[in-house]
Amino acid sequence: MQSHHALVWIDHRSATVIHLDRETEEVTQVQSHHGKEHLHHKADAIGDGNIKPHADYFVNVMDVIGSSDKILLVGPADAKTEFVKYAEKHRPILAKFIVKVETMDRASSGELVDHARHFFSMLKPRLGSNH
Repeated sequence: MQSHHALVWIDHRSATVIHLDRETEEVTQVQSHHGKEHLHHKADAIGDGNIKPHADYFVNVMDVIGSSDKILLVGPADAKTEFVKYAEKHRPILAKFIVKVETMDRASSGELVDHARHFFSMLKPRLGSNH
């Protein structure tokens, strides 16, 4: 589905990418290779002990986002900010389209769609834009 708006809910284990247009939405799940292992602390690790998401996970999420020109990025913890930093370094054009990053606990697909529709309806259209 080609859309202009996308909501991305992301944590270190999975991402839900929702593409929206005026009448429809498409929900896609992307899984990390971390599975169910504990991600917040790695025993005997050098440094902060946090396990970072695999780069291929972020690349897969970016591929699913595609060419959306307004992206709302949400999630419960650090994965969303790590994703922004990764995108800024590796896909700066995509990073420019992230219009907001906000904290949000896990929600159902329906709740995410409702949140996205409300958020995007509040944005002012850009001058000269048909979106």
